[in-house]
Amino acid sequence: MLAKRKASFVGFNGKQTLMQMLDCALWRLLQSVYKLLNLM
Repeated sequence: MLAKRKASFVGFNGKQTLMQMLDCALWRLLQSVYKLLNLM
């Protein structure tokens, strides 16, 4: 069971890393927009 889960995790890992990068970029964008709004 553990080996099967690890195999699916490795297959999913590439997509997860991409999603994390996108999430991080979106979060930074939101933070910068929020800072700009606060300055206004």
